[in-house]
Amino acid sequence: MNMNRLGLVLSVVVVSQVSVATTARADDKADVKAVYQKFCDTMKAKDANGLLKIGTNDFTMSEGKGTPTPAAKVAEGLKKQFAMFKTVDACTAEVSDVKVKGKTATAKSKMHTVMTLVLGKDMPPAKIERFSDTTDTLVKTPEGWRFKTVVSSNVQMTLNGAKFDPKAMQSGPLAGKKQP
Repeated sequence: MNMNRLGLVLSVVVVSQVSVATTARADDKADVKAVYQKFCDTMKAKDANGLLKIGTNDFTMSEGKGTPTPAAKVAEGLKKQFAMFKTVDACTAEVSDVKVKGKTATAKSKMHTVMTLVLGKDMPPAKIERFSDTTDTLVKTPEGWRFKTVVSSNVQMTLNGAKFDPKAMQSGPLAGKKQP
């Protein structure tokens, strides 16, 4: 084989390998983004156990630098919240900055959730909105991409359109009262 022909063959091999690697990476990024849609689907279905299916066995969630909460506790907390919600009206995730390295991905998202809260039989339902930024780590498993960590920041909430701090309720007039 002459040198020109060898150079051409090597060029084709290199270009095709780069093309395959780029395509796989683009597919991984799309698959990572799809996990966020699954998250929103589980929220809208009020399916706390569904959350466990899109996380790893050692999945954790936290706010800022707070203590990470393991998946089982997250699901338990969501079950209690979902019992108070009439509906989860909307859940959106604007995913950006997806970086894939092997079987690990990091991503950032802007999450927005709207829920209708049942306050009691003699009270009208209330709308709660939650806005947050997340920085997440996902891993590729045989079942596909799964959340390993979700860290929320810049969390803001509204109750019927007014700024709302759920921590204030812990010491307010509803603290310690059993919800209907």
